[in-house]
Amino acid sequence: MDLAAPIEDQFEAVRRTRAMTIAMYATAAIARHTHGSFPLVVTVSSFVALGADVVAIDVTGGRTVLTLRPPGDWFDLLVGARLDSGSGSERRWLSLW
Repeated sequence: MDLAAPIEDQFEAVRRTRAMTIAMYATAAIARHTHGSFPLVVTVSSFVALGADVVAIDVTGGRTVLTLRPPGDWFDLLVGARLDSGSGSERRWLSLW
């Protein structure tokens, strides 16, 4: 992911991932239904690199495709933050509800 790229290009780089578990998909669907979206935070070396609001999820063929929009005010608290997101390239879904 090119952090200097336009936001649309960054979204394109992270919107496709392996399939969510059924439990995570259900949690995300409830959050989207209740709040209209749910937050996505992308870290690089544990530093917050990108934030987005997930407004739709498509799970087909063993892949998850997210529809992303620029983040709401919630992201202001995370800009420049370091999160203990572990090491490696594993993508982790963390529900904070």
